[in-house]
Amino acid sequence: MNPKLVPELLVVQDIQKSYRKKNKVLDGVSLTIRAGECVGLIGESGCGKSTLARCIMLMQGVDSGAIWFQGNPVQASNRESLKRYKGQMQAVFQNPSAALNPRLRLLESVMEPLDQLEQKVPAFLKDCGPDRREIAGKLLECVGLSRELLDRYPHEISGGQKQRLCMARAISVEPALIIMDEPTSSLDTLIQSEMLNLLKELQGRLAFSYLFISHDLPVVQYMCDRVLVMHEGRLVDEFVKEELFAPDRHPYTRQLVAEYD
Repeated sequence: MNPKLVPELLVVQDIQKSYRKKNKVLDGVSLTIRAGECVGLIGESGCGKSTLARCIMLMQGVDSGAIWFQGNPVQASNRESLKRYKGQMQAVFQNPSAALNPRLRLLESVMEPLDQLEQKVPAFLKDCGPDRREIAGKLLECVGLSRELLDRYPHEISGGQKQRLCMARAISVEPALIIMDEPTSSLDTLIQSEMLNLLKELQGRLAFSYLFISHDLPVVQYMCDRVLVMHEGRLVDEFVKEELFAPDRHPYTRQLVAEYD
């Protein structure tokens, strides 16, 4: 497939972000994600990866720069534009417990994004009809969880199950893009492998795009079509994954590769 023929989904242009005016966290970051593409963002802890994710999600403001989504500028001041944008983008973060209300049963937790956005049930859930329990049960099955968990609370399920539930929440509104910020780093090796395979399967079935953020180069290499490398708030390298070992890689990229040799 020629990437130039695939429409641009997300365009981030020259994002600048500082804390207390002196501590520059993002320094002129620009990136593009195309429809159906999985883009990896890798770099050491503290390099600005998670800050970039929060800025794209509009959880934090930026000092300057612009974000375009599906060809339209994202304007936080425009309520309709903002609602449409958030309805097309979801996120799964490192700590699933923080994303789940401990007082809500899993039935209510998995339905929360649909309820908040007042969104029509997506096409892959149409056969469930208007029954909330049926919709929630189908979502759990999509991520390999049993419907029998619907009446449990978050503290009654494992960390791996919580992360699967967060993934069910993310796909519930049939987003165009899911931002994955270290989604498997808190899981043990076996559960991590199962989760990565699930993410690949869901992307193949539902055709959304990923921005997959990690400090783990082998995981990014396995999951992603294209890799972006961040160092000290800047994107210093970009390549398709088959070019990871190319001689023209940035010195910092080669440093990351050497850590896994």
